[in-house]
Amino acid sequence: FNTPNSSGLDINYFRFEEQFRGSREDIKHRQSNFMNYFLGCSNVLDIGCGRGEFLELSKEHGIAARGIDIDDTMVDYCLSKGLNAEKEDALSYLEKLGDRSLDGIFIDQVVEHLEPDYLIKLLKLCFQKLKYGYYIFIETVNPLSLVSFANFYIHMTHKKPIHPETLKFLLTSSGFRDVDAKFFSPVSEESRLQKVPLDDHTEKWIVQYLDIYNYNIDKLNGIIYGAQDYAVIGKK
Repeated sequence: FNTPNSSGLDINYFRFEEQFRGSREDIKHRQSNFMNYFLGCSNVLDIGCGRGEFLELSKEHGIAARGIDIDDTMVDYCLSKGLNAEKEDALSYLEKLGDRSLDGIFIDQVVEHLEPDYLIKLLKLCFQKLKYGYYIFIETVNPLSLVSFANFYIHMTHKKPIHPETLKFLLTSSGFRDVDAKFFSPVSEESRLQKVPLDDHTEKWIVQYLDIYNYNIDKLNGIIYGAQDYAVIGKK
């Protein structure tokens, strides 16, 4: 996590992530789907690097990446794994970089911790520091899914969930182009509302009613048990 206010809480964020976010192996597996945006890059910044899953994946893919975080435990853990990480606030760190010096920016489960003013400044700086033709990748909690929205409040330093259209607008307003949203982390079928199975022996008049019922179940599943996370990707 990389929030300006979390460092004042006496909480072990490493243990918190292990319990509520998932194991490093789970996160690495999920983040492996994002690496194609950074292949061949030589100066990628992971803002809010946490336990360093993305940094480790980058190393495995031959991508030169470094991370920043404001949590001492997270940074120390990354360093113990031989990863390039340091304790820095995102705005302060970006302001020190040369313009158009980065060829990739990765921000995972961070923006929901930030105040709107901080987030807007962050995105503008990201655009300023990124080279032309390269990507910013931002993943966060999907508030369009009720189960995801409810779990959002497990974390005490979460400020507010960000609607996908809002985050797309903020990236576009900051100058990014080809902005797109992708949804991840589906809820398991066992946890979703179940439809009534139909077969060739079901009477026609029953089929008509069950088709409507199953259609409504699909709509409810989308609202209640939709994808838990989404990412917005922008190109400079």
